Amino acid sequence: MPFATQSKSASESGSLDLLSDVAIRRRYHELINALMRRKMQKKYLQQELLDYPDYGEQRTTKMRENIEKLEKEITHLSTELDHTRRLLPLYIVDETERVKAICEASYLNRGT
Repeated sequence: MPFATQSKSASESGSLDLLSDVAIRRRYHELINALMRRKMQKKYLQQELLDYPDYGEQRTTKMRENIEKLEKEITHLSTELDHTRRLLPLYIVDETERVKAICEASYLNRGT
């Protein structure tokens, strides 16, 4: 997490230059995209477990392990996203949250 620590110190000192502002925005959007991908993967695996209960014990166990791994990644990404969000100017966070909500709704409602 050196990225967040390094950017935070620059932000707190008031010397946040344009380049670091762009880097923080880029990282914030990368985190949102990664989080959405993990949520979709988790939803897909959960649905597959429900749709095909006769997969066999070994494959079902592996899928459950993958779901648990995705849950840990989602938690980690959410935490990192919260830290990065604090570094952004408020107007960027508001606009990004609006876009994120729209994207999340469309990702999670795909195929339902």
